[in-house]
Amino acid sequence: MLSRFSISNFKLFHNAGFWALLIIVLIESLLQAPLRKRFHRHHVDRLVQKVDEHTFDAPVLILGDSIAENVFRRVVPLEDRFAVFASNQAIEMTGQSFILQRYLAHNPQPAIVVLMAGMPMYGDLEQIFTENYIQRVFIHWSEIAWMAQHTLDPVFISKCIAYKCSPTFRYRQQIRESLRPHKSTEAGPVTYTAPQVPKWSASYRLNQAWKTLRNKNASEKALETMLSLTAEAQIPFVYIPPPGTQQAQATFEQSMREMSRYQNTWPHLEIWEEERAVFPEDNFFDGTHFNDQGYRHIRPYQEALFLRILTTGQRIDQQTKDLRRLNMSDIKTRNGIHLPQPFLLANFYPIEGIRSHAFQWTQPEFELTVNGSGNLILETAAGSPPGILRILSGSPHQAFKLTGGKQILTIPLSSDHERLRFSFPPWKPDSNDNRTLGIAIEALGLAAAPAHANSPSE
Repeated sequence: MLSRFSISNFKLFHNAGFWALLIIVLIESLLQAPLRKRFHRHHVDRLVQKVDEHTFDAPVLILGDSIAENVFRRVVPLEDRFAVFASNQAIEMTGQSFILQRYLAHNPQPAIVVLMAGMPMYGDLEQIFTENYIQRVFIHWSEIAWMAQHTLDPVFISKCIAYKCSPTFRYRQQIRESLRPHKSTEAGPVTYTAPQVPKWSASYRLNQAWKTLRNKNASEKALETMLSLTAEAQIPFVYIPPPGTQQAQATFEQSMREMSRYQNTWPHLEIWEEERAVFPEDNFFDGTHFNDQGYRHIRPYQEALFLRILTTGQRIDQQTKDLRRLNMSDIKTRNGIHLPQPFLLANFYPIEGIRSHAFQWTQPEFELTVNGSGNLILETAAGSPPGILRILSGSPHQAFKLTGGKQILTIPLSSDHERLRFSFPPWKPDSNDNRTLGIAIEALGLAAAPAHANSPSE
């Protein structure tokens, strides 16, 4: 006789509704990845996918609206210098804040965060494209919780949760279009516009009452979150007014005044008012975004702005580096921006492209000037061959046996300013490469004396 508590007696398992729900949950779970891969189509979809799935190690992080996207699109390929995540105004500062948080969670900390937006304080999660660009896209539970706390709108949050849990709901228009194709743009349908909430509804009344009490809109709260995050991480936050027509300047001036209110609380906020630029109306196709003529005219403005941002980011990035270990890319960057450093060297190039941290000397002999005391720490790269590294300067001469690949050498320094001359057996990478190369170095550093020196090989 079966116990009345037996699983076979449990009535829930005989309920068709339970099994239907279980099947739906299973199907939705299985469809998450393939539908996202197929239907991530509009710009913000792709931008969020990029920040989630790619790794960046750039000194500059760019955020902003569609004007910023216009301005900075030229530097998007330069991922070792600029991480560009400018999108559009529809995601408001709420979306910018979510992108910043996702970026900081998965990537090395940038040296500087730049925001270019015409109206950073505008937006309270109720624009016509809020559903398309925010509710559909930013569906981490922490993001939904932030929006729930701000809006206290059960309809708004229920829809966010539906987008989170049901990919068939999230991509319903694309699925419908794929089943019944008709003329559409390459980007696919983007008209996820919510119907107007009736003013007599409980949801509308609750939202309006809460809006009166909270005093700040979503964009203001999100901006404060961004400033708090960057202050905690000690990352300078730079606001740059976007370029525009003369008519737009009053709006941009108002934005700068609004941003300046935060500088007393967050002194790491900088406003580069001097970078504001005015262009003729015929440079824009809609009064806001540049046309082909405008793109030609803004090149000098872009180049000067890029140089200032990059130099600022690189300088801050290098000033925070620990001199006990500088990779070769750091050393080359410090030389390029004329930042004082302990190592001066020449005749080397990156092994694996401009983002490589390992550099190959192009000659069997090279000189290295060290401004510092104690011990020089020399770290060879994985691609360095075996051989004998000789120090030809000083007396007595020293020699170190290299086994090939990564190896750390400790070389005592006799003074605070020393020029060391090295030699290494020349070698050729392969039969198709006629170059004669020297040692491959991953990093240099300084260590306080005394330290255990390597035993010379002879």
